[in-house]
Amino acid sequence: MERLHHLTARMPEERLRDVLLVALNAYFEDRGTGETYNGDGKNDILVRVADRNVLIAECKIWDGAKSISLALDQLLRYVDHGATRTALIVFFRTDDPETLTARAVDAIDAHPNHESTDQSLVEGDRQWSFSIRRNGNPGTATRATVAFLPFVIA
Repeated sequence: MERLHHLTARMPEERLRDVLLVALNAYFEDRGTGETYNGDGKNDILVRVADRNVLIAECKIWDGAKSISLALDQLLRYVDHGATRTALIVFFRTDDPETLTARAVDAIDAHPNHESTDQSLVEGDRQWSFSIRRNGNPGTATRATVAFLPFVIA
């Protein structure tokens, strides 16, 4: 998507999600769906293998740091005890994504349910992983691993 940004620059979030679903379904043999009910609502991307959710993803076009916190709250509503691997996919419409990416990472770190950040793959692969708990008792609330995946579509 980043290399063909002239094709995706004006696409709304739903069409960008559909582009990702094409790729995911090629890999996961048509097991990915969009706007699928899971947990407490409809998530943007759900990949199920057999009877397990292997990926729950929420897609957002960057609209400031506050939108990241709201997206995390939304994503956590879809997590159940059987599925804790999630992704927050953020589309940036900018030619200089580094500053916005840093602001997004800071917003995730500042989320009240944030527990830890793994930046071991940032340098080579631009991958961040966060451990975030759903609301509730810290000892019993479900913990989700959230992969932050930024895409530049400008």
